[in-house]
Amino acid sequence: MSLTDTRISKLKWDSSKRTPSGNIPQDQRVTDTDVKGLHLRIYPPNSSGNSSKVFYLQYGYSTNRKHYRIGAWGEWSLSEARTEARRVRRAYYDHQIDPNQVKKQRVQVAKGRLTVKELADAYLAEHKTEWSASYFRASSTHAKKLIRKYGSFFAEDLTKKQVKDLFREVKDGDKSPSQADHLKGFIKRMYYWGMDDSLIDDMSNPANIVRSKGRAKNPYRIPKVSRTRVLEADKGEATAFFEMLKDYDPLWTHVTTLYLLTGLRNTELRTAMWEDIDLSQRTLNNRTPKGGRMNSYQVPLCDMAIDCLRGLGLGKIAKGPIFPYDGLHKPTSKPRADWDYYQRMISEDPRMPRDDDGEYIHIHDLRRTAITWLQEMRVSVESRAIYKGSRPDGVTSQVYSQADQLYIRKRCQEMIEARIHDIQAGNEETMFDEHRKQIKI
Repeated sequence: MSLTDTRISKLKWDSSKRTPSGNIPQDQRVTDTDVKGLHLRIYPPNSSGNSSKVFYLQYGYSTNRKHYRIGAWGEWSLSEARTEARRVRRAYYDHQIDPNQVKKQRVQVAKGRLTVKELADAYLAEHKTEWSASYFRASSTHAKKLIRKYGSFFAEDLTKKQVKDLFREVKDGDKSPSQADHLKGFIKRMYYWGMDDSLIDDMSNPANIVRSKGRAKNPYRIPKVSRTRVLEADKGEATAFFEMLKDYDPLWTHVTTLYLLTGLRNTELRTAMWEDIDLSQRTLNNRTPKGGRMNSYQVPLCDMAIDCLRGLGLGKIAKGPIFPYDGLHKPTSKPRADWDYYQRMISEDPRMPRDDDGEYIHIHDLRRTAITWLQEMRVSVESRAIYKGSRPDGVTSQVYSQADQLYIRKRCQEMIEARIHDIQAGNEETMFDEHRKQIKI
């Protein structure tokens, strides 16, 4: 279509469009019929809801098409972009002047060429205040691996083959497939950031080493494995776990008990606030569930949950995070970013229950354990879905009111409370026997 500035101002990102493979495209393009190769790219909306629109020129021969970024609409008018596109095309086809090479040389002269180490250091410094402590440490670890191998290379000279070699070194040499995948993601984000901030010239991202999601045998794709680890009753793992926690700060027994009783996700409990608790109704408002605030719901608080919260400051502190970043009873601090002590100390305790692969119990496994216990007690699928805070839909939303859902969560929590009492009494291995008798073979 023949573009005009008015038409461009009305163009919006179409969220319904998908690629042939069903994925969301990186951009949506509108071709300008007045200048061959000139097109406008519309990018997905950012956090403020605005979509950037950028002029690009496609040039070169059919076997080696190239793209040159002219600039964003708003900084460039349509007429200015057309004039620039015509100038670039003439220079390329008449005099073999590649605009991307000219741009790269101009950036290098103006700013100097960044090494991989300099780019990584700049990326970490820019995002340090935005990351949690654990996420920043992980990113720093990825950066060190990259710098150790290619730190002295110019950032724009890093190739996909070199990233592939590093990926395989971590995946096969260190035997850490998941870390290799995280490393690949770190490099990809870092290079896109560098190009967006004009620290390096536009280039093919060297971390884009997987072509298609459908290529199952691609050695650079790590399949996602669903974790199914729970505290196994027939092995007495919950008894061993609670016994081990007695040697640590009571905080961790309270944390473990609350995760089991409420079925909350890691972040949901870790960032909960005292203001979220309604003692008169004996509920905790889970206002940050998966999927956002629109999915918030009330979590009932049984006697055992109230006792745990009293041990954390209930009745003494009215406002602020239940688990403050600076330690308990610091109502003015922000919520803690992670369970770092659990990861560093408790998970390494030799008494920690471990599976056949040597994997310890993660925090999220406690939520999974509670749901598994309910299954062992013959609680229906619909009730388990309501207990764990999954968004009700279909039959569930039509049958169960909000009051019904709160009652179901309360009954489920009381059943788990009874099982924890069994564990405390040393009856973990037999606590499901009564429910198993209901099965008719």
